[in-house]
Amino acid sequence: MLKLNHLTGFGSGAAAAADTPTSYAFDGTGDYLEVPDHADWDIFGNTDNKTLECFIKLNAPNIDATFFHQWEDGNNNWVFAHSSTSGLWFGLKSGGNWEVQGWYGGIISDTDWHHVALVKVNTEYGTYLDGVQVFFVDDASTDTLAGVLTVGERGGNMTNGFIDEARIYDGNPFSGAPNVGLTDTITVPTTQHTSDANTLLLIHGGETYNDTYLFDGSDSLTTPDHANWDFGASDFTIEAWYYFTSLSGTEILASWYSGGTGFLFRVYATGQLEFYSGDGGIDPSGGAGDVGTNAWHHVAVSRNGSNVRVFVDGTQTAIDSSGGGNLGDAAQTLTLCGSFNGNMDEFRISDNARYTAAFTPSLDFSDDANTLLLIKSTESLDSGASGSGATFTDTSGVHTITETGNAIRSGARSFTDSGNTGHTVTENGNAQRETEQEFKFTDDGVGYFLDGTGDWLGIPDHADWDLFGDLTIEFWLYLPANNAADQYIFSHWVDTSNFQSLKLESGVGFKYRCTIGGSILVNTSIGNVLSIHKWQHVAFVRENDDYEIYVNGIATSPSNTPDSDNPTALAGSVFIGQKGNNTNYLQAYIDEYRVSDIARYSTGFTPSSTQFSSDANTLLLIHGGETKSGTTGSGATFTDSGNTEHTVTENGNAIESTGNFYKF
Repeated sequence: MLKLNHLTGFGSGAAAAADTPTSYAFDGTGDYLEVPDHADWDIFGNTDNKTLECFIKLNAPNIDATFFHQWEDGNNNWVFAHSSTSGLWFGLKSGGNWEVQGWYGGIISDTDWHHVALVKVNTEYGTYLDGVQVFFVDDASTDTLAGVLTVGERGGNMTNGFIDEARIYDGNPFSGAPNVGLTDTITVPTTQHTSDANTLLLIHGGETYNDTYLFDGSDSLTTPDHANWDFGASDFTIEAWYYFTSLSGTEILASWYSGGTGFLFRVYATGQLEFYSGDGGIDPSGGAGDVGTNAWHHVAVSRNGSNVRVFVDGTQTAIDSSGGGNLGDAAQTLTLCGSFNGNMDEFRISDNARYTAAFTPSLDFSDDANTLLLIKSTESLDSGASGSGATFTDTSGVHTITETGNAIRSGARSFTDSGNTGHTVTENGNAQRETEQEFKFTDDGVGYFLDGTGDWLGIPDHADWDLFGDLTIEFWLYLPANNAADQYIFSHWVDTSNFQSLKLESGVGFKYRCTIGGSILVNTSIGNVLSIHKWQHVAFVRENDDYEIYVNGIATSPSNTPDSDNPTALAGSVFIGQKGNNTNYLQAYIDEYRVSDIARYSTGFTPSSTQFSSDANTLLLIHGGETKSGTTGSGATFTDSGNTEHTVTENGNAIESTGNFYKF
C-alpha cells in the first residue's frame, strides 16, 4: 500500500495504514534484524543468479554500514556492506580466505536515500549504486554457510541510519549484465516490491508483529486453579513456542505442582527437556541439546494413552511408555515461565493428544473444541499496562491470566517477512520501526537539516535578542543519533564572556546559560529527556524569575528553577545550530522554530499539531519553507515568518529537508 508524500517519496508497510509509512531505524550501537539460518541465504552456493538490494539512508556522510551479513564463524561468512572510505563491497570468506570479493566502488557521501544492489549473474558480480554499476568481478568460487542472516550488522560494523525494502531474490529481476567496463545500469525501483515465487526475503518495514511475552528469570504468567488441568490419566497436550536467551540452572516452562500431584515442564542448563508428574509416574526426559539459545523452538508434551512424548520442533526427543502416572489434582495456580529467561508465544493446553508422530509445528495455534487454554500474546488487556501486573482473558475465553513481576508483552519484536518463503525476523538492540518524516508538519513539507559538521542558521544582531523578561524558545527536534558532545540550539553570542545559550548536552539533556562580563548569571539544566529517531517538541520558558523546560508539553525536572538575575543587552548575532564561535554544531532535523517575548506556557500543555502562527509577541519564526534567495544548502538567505521579519542566512551545508525517513 503506497502513499505519495508531498511528491518526495512513498510510504510503506505491508500491514501499516496508508498514512503510517515505515522503514527500519538503526542507531549504530548494536541494532540489527536477525533471520534464522536457511538455504535461502546460500547466495554463493552455486553459479545461479542472485540479487541483494535495499534502500539505505545514512545518518552521517561517509560512514560504514552493513546491509546483509551471514555469519558462521570468523573464518566463514559473507557480507554486502558500505565502507566509509571505499564504497560498496561484498565478499565470501571461506576457511579463513576471501574466496569471492568485490572491493570497492560507489561511496555514499551524503545523508540522502540511495538504492544499493549486488547482482550475481552466473559467476559475474556487479555492485550498483542508484542503478549505476560501480564494481565488477568474475569468480566461480562457491560455498554455503550455516548461520543466521542479519540486516544492519556485521560484528563491529553497525549501520547508523535507515534501511527500507530489503530484498534477497533468487534470480536477476533487473536483467543486470555486470561487466568489466562498468557500463551496465539497472532501473531503480519506484514502488514497493511485490513478492513472487523467487522472493527469498522481503522486508518492507510495516509487517505485522508477532507479539510475544518477555521474561527475565523472575517473571511469570499465572492463572487460578481450574478443573481443566485435572487430566488424571487422560490424554492431553501442552505446547508453546519458546526463545531461550540463556540456559542456566533449571528453568520452568509450566508448573501446576504440589507435593505428589500435578506436573512440572522444565528445561535444564544442558538444554534437556523434561515433563515430570508429581508422583513420578510420568517422566519422559530428553537429552542434552534438545533446545539451544538464541533461536525459536516449538516445544510440546503430548499424552496418548500409555505413551507420553516430548517433541522439539516437531521431532520426538523423549517418550515414557510405562503407562503409569495419574497427574491427580494439584489444586494450585498454573504458572507459566517461572525462572525462565527468554520469550514465549502461542501457549496452548488441549484435552487430546495432538501429536503422536513427527509433525510440522504451526506458527498460529487455533482455538478449537479441544483447546482448554490458549495465550496468543495478542489478547486485549483487561486491566493495567503490560509489564505492570496487567490481566487479560485468554483466547479460549475461560481463564484470567495475570502478569507477574516484569512479564511484558512484545518483549522481542519479531515478524514474518513479506517474501515467498516466510522467514521470521527478530529486532535486536534498538532496531525499531520508523514512521516519522524529516519535517514535522505537512503544511509545507519542509524543515531544516543540520548535519553537525559546520552547519547553522545565522541572524544579525537586533534589539529583539535583548531578552530581559519573559521568553519562550520552542521548536520541534528530531535527533538521528545520540550526541557525544554538547550541541547548541540557540545562542546570542558576543564572545566567551558575554552570551546566552540553550544547548543540548551530551547524553540528550538541556542546559540554558546566561554569562555577562564573564559571570554566570543563569545556569539551569536537566538530565536525559530526549529520545533519538523521534520528533519531540521542546519549549524553554522564562516566566518572572522561573525557568522551565518542557518536552512534549510535560515539565521536566528540576521544575521551576528560580533565578532573579537578568541578562543585559548584547551586541551579537543569533546562531541556530552552533555556539557562536564556530564550535559545538547541532546534528538534527529541526522544524517550527519560534522565539517569543512572553511565557507561552506556564503549565503542562499539548503541543500544537499545526504550524505556529506569528503574533505581536513573535520575535522569530522559521517554518523552513520560506522563499529563498539563492539555493538552499549553498548559503541561501530568507526572511523569517515572524512579526519583525529577520533575515536568516544558511551557513555551511544547512539545507531544507523535504525528503522522508522512508523511501516508499
